[in-house]
Parts: sequence; structure tokens; C-alpha cells
Amino acid sequence: MTLSVQDAPSLLEDAGRNLEQGSIEDALSNATHAYVLFQHASDAGAMAEAVRLVVHGYCSQGLYRKAEQMAQEELAKFRKLGSRWAEATMLLTLAEANLHDQDFKKREEAVQLGSQARLAFSALKEPRALKFEAESLLAVGNAYLKLVDDGRKFKLAREAFDGALDIFQSHLRNEKRLEGRALHGLAVVEALFSKHGSNSSFAPALKLAQAALELFRQVGSRRDEIFELECLAAWSLEAGNLQMALPFAEEGLQLSRGAHCTRLEASAARTLARVLVALGRISSAIDLLNDAKDLFRQTDARQAESVVLATLAEILALQGDVEEALNIGEAALQVAQELGDLRQEVLMLCSISELSLLSRRDAKQASLAAARAALAILREHLPAERGLRARVLGCLSNAELESPTLGLQGALQSLEQERDHCRSRGDLPGQSLAVTSAAALNFEFGLHQDALASAEEARALFKAAGDRLGEASALHLSAEVEAKEGHHANTLQAAQKAQALLEAVGDEPGGQASLQLLIAHAQLCLLQNAHHDPRSSSFRQAAEQATQSATRAVMLARKGNETRLVGSALCVLSQAEQLLAREGISSDACYRAANSAAAIFHQLRDQHGEASALLLCANAHIASGKLIPAKQAASKALLLFRELGDSTGKAKVEAALDAIENPTSPLESARSLPGTLQPVTTRISRAPDPEVFRQKVRKVVAEIVGMDDLEDETPLMQAGLTSQSAVLLRNALGKALPGSSLPFTMMFDFPSIAALHDYFVERAAPEEEEVFMHPEAATVQKEQGPDPEVLKRKVQAVVAKIVGMDDLEDDAPLMNSGLTSQSAVLLRNALSKELPGSSLPFTMMFDFPSVAALTEYFVERAAPDVGPSATAASHAHAQPELRQVPAAQDSSGKDALRAEQVLTKVRKVVSDIVGLDELEDDSPLMNSGLTSQHAVLLRQALSKGFGGSRLPHTMMFDFPSISDLTDFLLEQNLQ
Repeated sequence: MTLSVQDAPSLLEDAGRNLEQGSIEDALSNATHAYVLFQHASDAGAMAEAVRLVVHGYCSQGLYRKAEQMAQEELAKFRKLGSRWAEATMLLTLAEANLHDQDFKKREEAVQLGSQARLAFSALKEPRALKFEAESLLAVGNAYLKLVDDGRKFKLAREAFDGALDIFQSHLRNEKRLEGRALHGLAVVEALFSKHGSNSSFAPALKLAQAALELFRQVGSRRDEIFELECLAAWSLEAGNLQMALPFAEEGLQLSRGAHCTRLEASAARTLARVLVALGRISSAIDLLNDAKDLFRQTDARQAESVVLATLAEILALQGDVEEALNIGEAALQVAQELGDLRQEVLMLCSISELSLLSRRDAKQASLAAARAALAILREHLPAERGLRARVLGCLSNAELESPTLGLQGALQSLEQERDHCRSRGDLPGQSLAVTSAAALNFEFGLHQDALASAEEARALFKAAGDRLGEASALHLSAEVEAKEGHHANTLQAAQKAQALLEAVGDEPGGQASLQLLIAHAQLCLLQNAHHDPRSSSFRQAAEQATQSATRAVMLARKGNETRLVGSALCVLSQAEQLLAREGISSDACYRAANSAAAIFHQLRDQHGEASALLLCANAHIASGKLIPAKQAASKALLLFRELGDSTGKAKVEAALDAIENPTSPLESARSLPGTLQPVTTRISRAPDPEVFRQKVRKVVAEIVGMDDLEDETPLMQAGLTSQSAVLLRNALGKALPGSSLPFTMMFDFPSIAALHDYFVERAAPEEEEVFMHPEAATVQKEQGPDPEVLKRKVQAVVAKIVGMDDLEDDAPLMNSGLTSQSAVLLRNALSKELPGSSLPFTMMFDFPSVAALTEYFVERAAPDVGPSATAASHAHAQPELRQVPAAQDSSGKDALRAEQVLTKVRKVVSDIVGLDELEDDSPLMNSGLTSQHAVLLRQALSKGFGGSRLPHTMMFDFPSISDLTDFLLEQNLQ
């Protein structure tokens, strides 16, 4: 049949229809004939459209190089002809062809070519050019999606697809198929953000994909419909919605069989098989793939067979049938080699290398050979395939580690050779990847210094290549190594730099969950090891930062379905919130986070993680006074740690159980004094009525806070007490209940009515009453206190056991010697056991920072008061305490130091310690350079200078200025 020029448009239309229906050979034939006819008519624009269909046909057959070459040749021809329309069409065609190229640079060229095509069509100012302008935007968007080196490309892709969609919906409403493709592009962007960005679910992607599917169904675009069903199934699977994924996958396979396109059918079978595996129906998935494999072999559909064989090997390996998976993998490799599909060949070589190490065939040499063959193909043909190169290098390292003759040194040597090879070719990305792999290998085998050196070298290489994602990954690795070494400041610095880089390239949430977890853990460790007072604003701010970082880590881990990381992040979150709970905040949040972590680790059968989380649950219960559930959680943790043989974990739990079983009281036990008494008249002291104090405290608090119905245990700061009203409350209580000096940190030390009540009852002077008793009972004598040297040796022994150092200086701060907040709890409990009768505060590590300070505390607490030599009854705690009637006080006050003398002396001592002569009396000493070490020296100097006056270890917080210290010393001396 003879064709004429008039037949050319219908041939071109038939070619497009053939292409959509998957009849590639018919499409190529019709498009080629149309090209020849248009050439006779000298219609360059129509010739270019025919070439575009031929190029698409070649790409459908996998003949990407042929398609690209044809587009380049035709572009040069049309430029010579001076046809602007044909040139614009060829720019678009070449951009579309380059989308299929594995070369990273070709994908970047696709962006440039698509953008040039868009501008060219826009400049033509023809109505029909608007459609091609929108198609150019689709090409640009798809090219950006291929450039996954940073998150900004996702945003640029979204802009391109949005632009195309606007044109189709506003001006080309009949182009439903192309409108559907714009919606599909936006769906892909949303899916990528769901994996790597700020979206918390796949819902936006699924909604857009379903809208695109509806349009494809309206216009009967079967191939687009099948592809969209696959995407819906895959995204539903990633979102964990298996019941939604299954019908999409089944329908996609059914439609692909009706479309008579084996490539589409193979892809749909792969998607359905993966959904079936996720549903636990592995046998059904294997049967499906075996049937597809037999069908494609019968029809000689080799490319489809390659896809199915690779998927079958993957699923057999998951099932644990390594030998059969290896057989199928070798068959898939053979098909890929016959087809000349180099990328698939490398993938199958990697699978064979991995499976060979698991095989019973003792195929270690086969594993090594497969990995080396894959690397050779990559070097020669696919140098820009970064993700594939990383997998190949991993396979090679694993194979060499398993080799009896190579081992770790052989693996590191191969990576060094790869680095040198890439350096000789000027391949910075390849060089960077080799060095990063070496760093990871050194880290895995505990060679931390070598790992840090390699990671720093990799970072420099990535930076030189302008690869900020690579630079961030190198910093991430450095942070992990520093964390393992316990260098928390370095960990935080490296992790935050990595986070900043990721945010700069558009990775909105700041990187992976593991990076955020490193930041949170480092902040927590730094806070626990710092010399902050727990009541300070800096402590609270740091605790809040750690809590925020841990919360973010939990969110990212959940988004990425990284269950184990979720558990670890929840544990860090619980510890951070425990620090905030010191400020009167409820411990419920600490418990909820720890309890969720325990449930996760229990489900994962991670006994160590579960035990650690249960210990955190116990600590949270202890902090909130719930001792029964605390004991239950701690007991479970103890059993798990015993099963694991974890002595460190066991010791921590035992310390918690000891705190539960033997809670230390802030009040000292009453003394029992034996003896037989004859009645005589004398004066005794009785404890004041606690209810009287409670009512007085309640009345003053109600006046200041403005609430009459406060619960005794309610934190006053939650009821509206501010720093200013706290000053008013302190002054009012001092007037209403004289004789007891409230510290300036009152709102933190005694946060509730109950705490204030207990403080006043303990400090209150006893009421005197005349009674009859034996004369011997009124004889006052001085009991001998304990030997300070003996106490110091006991303290030294306990500290050495907890800290692990026997040669500590008495005045050396314990936190500088490795004492952390956790070991401080162990030390507090151990000292309470070894030296009973004295209650150490929970701020012990700040109040008594050295062996000397602890010894002095115990000496002071153990020294007996002046008291009778015999007791009035056998139950001392229920009887009134004897008190000698004092002689009349010297009214002249000769023993009292005058205020001016005390002030002058305090000024001199402070000046000597701080090194400043012109200090204001009311100026806070910490603002003038007083440190915690200076405070210890100042306390000792003032105690000696004022005849043994007992200054508290919280002196720098309670009496922050020279005036405050003077007032305190005057009050002590007068008493």
C-alpha cells in the first residue's frame, strides 16, 4: 500500500496510540513512516514529533543509548534547518531520554534541557506550544526527582509539577492524561517527603495518587493506570496499611495481564509479592512468582523474567531458603548478562555475594569473586551509581572479612585501593565513599582513632565535592565514634554540624532519628556531668533542650518505622524529663516514656533494653513517691539483668531497691538513753504541736498566693507563686514563725505547704515544762563524738568503690573524677548504709563535692549535742527531750561580735578568696567570679575565722553576698 503525505498525521496519531497500548513495534513502524512522509513535505516540526515517539519507543524497549543518540543527532539537524519548533521538541525529547540514564550528570543535563525546552516553547507564542511547555515542566520535575542528592531538589520538583498542573487545569482542561501525570509527580514528591521530610504520613501522597488514578481511568490510559496502582500499593505498604495495599496490588496485576505488556506484568507481580510477604503469606508470594517465571520463559520475555527471578531470590532469602535463593540468583544473573542490563547484573552479583556467605557450600571464595566482579563493572560502566557503589563496597568488605587469608586488614586495604583508583580518575564522590566505608569498618571493630581520622578525611572530600549530604554523613559517623568514646561535647558538636548541613540542603526535620538521638543523649550526658546547680535557670534550660531533642528523636524514629530507635529515644526522653521533674514538674511524663520503651523492647525481645526501661520506670515512681509500683518495676528489671549477667545493670537496680526499702528521713532518729531515775524537779522540753505550725503556714501562704483551698502537697509554683511573691512569702513566714531562717532558695527547697510545715517543725525550739525526775538526769555531760579520721576512711572507701579510683585527693571535686548523676545515686545510698543516721540530700554531688566535704558533713551530723547522761524512758522518740536550764545570759553581750567587726572580717576573707578588693556588700559573689571550688575554700575560711560557725554547703546559693553572709554569722554568734 502506497502512503501519501496526507496519511502522515494519522500514522503519527496511530503511533502514539500504539505506544500507550504497549504495542512498541507497531508504534516504531508508524512513527518512522510518518517521519519519512513529513520529511517529503519539509515539515520539520512534525518530523520532530515523530522522532519523539520513536525515542519513547526505544526507551520502552530499554534501548536508552540508542534513544539518546538519535535525539542528539536530530537536535543537531533541526538546529541547522533553523526550525525553532523542531529544536524545542528535540530539547524536550533529549531531556526525556536522559531521564533513563544512570549517569548523574545526564540527569542534571535533563534538568537543563527541559528548562531550555520550556523557555523555547514559551517564546514561540503559539497556542499549541502551551501543552509542550507543560510537558517540559513534567520532564524537569521528573529529572529533579532523579537527583536525590539533597532535599532542595524535592522542592524544585514540586514547583515544576505545580506549574504543569496549573497549565493543565487552567488552560488545557481536555489533557486529562497529562494532568494525571502532573498529579502523580506531586504524589511522588509527597511520598519522598514522607520518607525523608516533614510529613508524618503517606496520606497526602495517597490522596494525590488516587486523584491521578481517577483521571487515568477517565481517559482509558491503561499503562498509566497500572503504574499508579503499583505506586498506591507500594506507598500503602510503606505506610503499614496492608489491607489497602493488597487490593491495589491485585488490581494492578490483573490489569497488566490484560494489557499484554510483560514488563508491566513483571513489575506488578513483584509489587504484589512484596505485599503478600508483608501479610505473612510467603508461600503465596513464591507460588505467584514461580508461575510468572514459567510464563515469561515460555514467551521468551527475558526482561520480565529477570525482574521476577530477582524478586524470587529476595523472598527465598527472607524465608531462610538460602540454597534455593542462591540458585535463583545465579539464574537471574545469567539473564541480566544476556540482556546486557549492567545495573541488574551488578545487583545480582551483590545478592550472590551476600547469599554465598550464608550458604552451606562454604562459598566464601565465590562471595569474594562476585563482589570483585560487581566492582569491576561499576568502575568501567556505572561510576556515577553512588548507592550501588556503597552496596558493592559493603559486599566486598564482608567477603574479605570472612576470608581466612584477608580479614580486616584485607578489607581495609581494598578500600584504600578503591580510594586511590577514584583519586587517579578525579572521582571525588567515589573517593569519599571509599574513605567513609573505611571509617565505618574501623568503628565497627573498635579502632576509634582510625575511624575518626577516616571520617574527617571523608568530610573534607565531600566538602570539596560540594556534597553536603555526604559531609553530613561523615559528621554523623564522627559523632557516633565520639559518643562511643564518651566525648559528649565532641559528639554534640559533630551531630549539630551534621544537622545544620541537612537542614541547609532542605532536609526539613533535621536528619535521621539516630542523629537526633545522638544530640539528645549528648546533651543529657553533658548536663549530668556539669557543675550546674539543679535549681538554676541554666540547669532547667539545658534539661529542656535535652527533652526537646529527645522528643524530636522519638518523632523521627516513629516516622521512619525504626522501632528499636523509638525505644532508645523514649529512654533518653524519660531521663531528660526526670531532670525537669526536679523542678516540681510531674514525674508522670517520665514514667509514660519509660513504660512505652519497655513495651517496645519486650515486643522486640530485647531483654537489655527492656530492663533498662523498667529501671527508668522504677526511678520515675520513686520520684513521685509511688513505692509499690517502683518496687515491682525494679524487681522485673533485676530479674532480666540477672539473666543477662549484667553486673552494672544489676547494681543500679539494687541501688533503686535499696532506696525503696530503706528510704532515708530528713529527721534524725531520736536517741535512746538507758538508766534508772529518782524523781526530782527540773525543766524538760517537749516538741511543739505540728498542727499549730501547719495552720500558721497555711494562713501565710493563702495571704500571699491568694488561694485558701490549696492541697498541702501542691507545688506552690503551680499555684502561682513567682520569684517576687516568694520573697514576700519568705519574709511573712519569718515574722509569723520567728526563730527559723528560711534560705533564699526556699521555693525550690520547700516547694509545698507540707514541705514548709516539716521544715518549721524540725527547726522549732522545744517548749519547756517543769517535771519530776532523778537528779542524775539533770547532770549535763559532753559525749565523745566519733573520730573524724575513722569517718574519713569510711567515706574514702565508699567513694573509691563507686568512682573506681583509690588515689583521690580529699579536696578534689568528685565530678571531675567521673562521678555522674547515676553514680551519685549509688554513692548516696552506699554512704547511707555505711554511715547510718545521717540523711544525705539528693543534691549531694553539688552540696558536698569532695571527700573532705562529705567527711565534714558526717562529723557534724554525728557529733552529739549536750544532753543528759541518762534517759527518761525506753522509747526516746515518744518522750520529751531533756534540756538543761541555762544560766542567765550576759546582758552586756560581750560574747556577741559587733556587726561592723563581722562585716569587716567577712570582706577581708572574701577579698582573699575571690581576689577583688572593691566588692559591693550586696553584690552576688557568683557574679564577681566565685566558683564552686572558691565556695569550698570560702566556707572553710569563714568557719575557721568565726570560731566554728557552721556554714551550709549550699552557702553560695543561700547567702549570695557579703551582707547575707554577715547577717548569718551574726545570727549564729548571737544564738
